[in-house]
Amino acid sequence: MNYNRPKDDFYETPEYATVSLMEREKFYGSIWEPACGRGVISEILLRNTNHEVLNTDLYNRGYKNQVTTLDFLSDHNIKQDNIITNPPFSLAKSFVLKSLECAQFKVALFMRLAFLESQNRKELFETTPLETVYVFSKRLTI
Repeated sequence: MNYNRPKDDFYETPEYATVSLMEREKFYGSIWEPACGRGVISEILLRNTNHEVLNTDLYNRGYKNQVTTLDFLSDHNIKQDNIITNPPFSLAKSFVLKSLECAQFKVALFMRLAFLESQNRKELFETTPLETVYVFSKRLTI
């Protein structure tokens, strides 16, 4: 099957998704957005919280608060209290594993429900069970 996918799996997160997450989950300390894109998630966090937000991305998509271009999945030893991001779906499992390594408290990822269905990720959920899954009644186009 040939899907017309955006280059690098770049899908922006709708603002309401981040707002909804922040209404349901409390985060303490710093937040890292490692796939900040054009800053949609980060701007919601900056406008509605008092959290320090670290913004990085593999690419520079013009977001004014992006600190640097950084391959999140590369070998680095950056740690933050929390990670909130919408990873490229093709790299989702790698983002989960790296986020768990880099976050001291919480990891919140916007992902398709299909991520939960894979036999390939069964071991991941056995060793790192999910605490909470929020399902949007309106499908996020991410």
